[in-house]
Amino acid sequence: MPSPAQRMKDAVKTALIRRGWKLVRSPDSFFIDLHQIDLVYDVGANIGQYAQSLRLRGYKGRIVSFEPVSTTFAQLQKAAEGDASWTVRHSALGNETGTADINVSAASYLSSFNEMRDFARDAMTGSQTVRTETVPLARLADIVAEFPARRPFLKIDTQGFERQVLDGAGEALENFEGVLLELPVNHLYDGMWTLNEALNYMRERGFVPAQFAMVNWTSDDQASAAEFDCVFRRIRTEDRA
Repeated sequence: MPSPAQRMKDAVKTALIRRGWKLVRSPDSFFIDLHQIDLVYDVGANIGQYAQSLRLRGYKGRIVSFEPVSTTFAQLQKAAEGDASWTVRHSALGNETGTADINVSAASYLSSFNEMRDFARDAMTGSQTVRTETVPLARLADIVAEFPARRPFLKIDTQGFERQVLDGAGEALENFEGVLLELPVNHLYDGMWTLNEALNYMRERGFVPAQFAMVNWTSDDQASAAEFDCVFRRIRTEDRA
């Protein structure tokens, strides 16, 4: 006979299903567990939300987070205090080293090297640029030797700068077990790649989609995605045509 706790759990699950919701594990968490990931690169860390969510979901391995905006990085540093397996770096990642100017938004998670499009600026709270800041820029290919791992995983959330980060990984990308990208259907920033361009690029670099999850929906149609989170895995023999 089910326990009271199990009956409550079943009742909540039934109520959610009747309203069109389905409880599933987050794609990246499932992938990280099943593929025994021992290092996560968190590129575009903002104030540490992603790393903290990994800890809440039970990941105990090493995390290396990168955030370029100085005020946001200060909050990231504070979030990582006391976690010996969480390293934070004050830097953006791209396809070259040096510095670059970033547009800092009122809502810090929207800060980008790219210009936001007018329709997105009008629709999104906190999207206005409050200043530009010159920030350090590094290449992932030059960093991976510092953090040896058997099964590393790369998460990138850089508001339209994802391809530059991947280009800067060079041949080191071949050693990654998986990659998490936010892929656009609606393009919020100038210069973003299309969904098909991203999928083709990743296949050329040796990865195919493992799982998709809707991130945001369009403002006038909540049944249609504006962006997806996509977990990519390395290509296997059976994936090749």
